[in-house]
Amino acid sequence: MNDLMQKAPTRRVIVFKSELLNDSEVFIREQVRSYSRWKATLAGFHRIGNVDLSGLELDFWGGGLPPKWAGRVRTLLRDLNMPPPGVVSRLKRWNPSLLHIHFGTELVSLWPVARSLQVPVLTTLHGVDITIDDEWWKNGWGRPNHLYPSRLAAIAQDAECQQAFAEIAKFATRISRELVLDLDL
Repeated sequence: MNDLMQKAPTRRVIVFKSELLNDSEVFIREQVRSYSRWKATLAGFHRIGNVDLSGLELDFWGGGLPPKWAGRVRTLLRDLNMPPPGVVSRLKRWNPSLLHIHFGTELVSLWPVARSLQVPVLTTLHGVDITIDDEWWKNGWGRPNHLYPSRLAAIAQDAECQQAFAEIAKFATRISRELVLDLDL
């Protein structure tokens, strides 16, 4: 057995989705289960759906309020661009190396928390968060996420995000050149 297979993972990734998990989001569970070089924790505010989460390390941040009330408090805090109480300290106890947030709408609501952790943040955009026209959100159809397009744009303009985008672009350019050379084009 090689050394890589014998070593236990030491880096932690927190995979976040506020509601764990809708039946259509089984892919998030499978992603967490697939990690072999990371310690993975699936985190969210509360449990919904019937997706089997057995065998996963879970962390719920609901704070004891009924989900309906907790959701209203989180909506208010999101509109004020403030983190939910206790979430930052709870995440710091995990000492994550990476925070992976599913859906752009979740990124916007968790951005104050993510910034305060000072760890890399990866966000996966899946559907409504990237394919719906901005006007739909702005006109209130996307309530309670009516500020989503402007908040997502502000995050993308963040200096550290811009630096990361530039590094990704350099990497992609280098890789594409190497592929072209490998193909003798």
